[in-house]
Amino acid sequence: QLWDSSVSIPHFDYHEVMKDDWALLLWLDKMLELGVVIIDNVPKNRESFQALIERIGPIQERYHPTHIFTLDTANKLAGNIHHAYQYMKRLDNHTDHVSYNVPPRLQFLGCIQYDNPDNDKQAYSTLVDGFKIVEVLRTQQPKFFELLTTEYVPTGRRRLGVEEKVSKHEIGTKKYQWETYHRQHVINLDETGEVYQIRHHEKDRVPLEVSPDKIQDLYAAYQAFTALAEAPEYNAEFLIAPGQVLVNDNWRLLHGRTAIHNPQLRRVLLGAYMKPETFRSRRRLLLGKKSGMSDIWLMGCSDRALEILADRTTI
Repeated sequence: QLWDSSVSIPHFDYHEVMKDDWALLLWLDKMLELGVVIIDNVPKNRESFQALIERIGPIQERYHPTHIFTLDTANKLAGNIHHAYQYMKRLDNHTDHVSYNVPPRLQFLGCIQYDNPDNDKQAYSTLVDGFKIVEVLRTQQPKFFELLTTEYVPTGRRRLGVEEKVSKHEIGTKKYQWETYHRQHVINLDETGEVYQIRHHEKDRVPLEVSPDKIQDLYAAYQAFTALAEAPEYNAEFLIAPGQVLVNDNWRLLHGRTAIHNPQLRRVLLGAYMKPETFRSRRRLLLGKKSGMSDIWLMGCSDRALEILADRTTI
């Protein structure tokens, strides 16, 4: 189901999905249908945030001291140049970790604090259905669509330090230094021609390696896609309130944030990622459980076959 700025994001209750497998399955099904859900009534602490994620499966490891990160508006110090912390600027819509060979599938953002004395200057999160704007591009500018599905756009990131505090014996070591580089299509299609993954992060894009006769057209195609990603009619804006966790499909949705012009606003988010195999595995196991059939019949079934078997029963 494709959507635009008028989307109504589905909500689930933390306590329900933590205790009820079928509520969890409905949540995962909605991730495939819309690419986004909000979990309400999550206790505002790191332990509950982690428990919610691990209800599906293990958190994806990062090249950091911790696999759960913190985004805090208090980190708007002049020395912090990471783009996610530059709160006075709009954070353009993007997908995360585009320079990985396989980007994370799910992104989790949980709000544990939001203090704002000025209701006219809020910190809005933004989401765009990448599959929707791909179809707009395919219809309106098919030449640009073809370029972004066939030409490779290189991306990379180089980091020699981390924002997190590390133990004394790790200071000065190279343990958390890392550099990534990957060439990929912005729009990735499956064998049937349907889009299955978007990779778009302007700040991670590095110089193009393309023949001179194509470079101008490729830049024009990239700019056209970026314009659609920032167009108001496709941008859903909303607040992540304390006690809520936003879960989005990083292969489908682009996410960002409006500029924050209120120096007194304090927003603290926790973030984490999940591998595609982990998400898919949990859903397959739940479908198998719902089918009531033994493992010998379930092993090797396609996702669609598992859905058909599970739909024979009611919950």
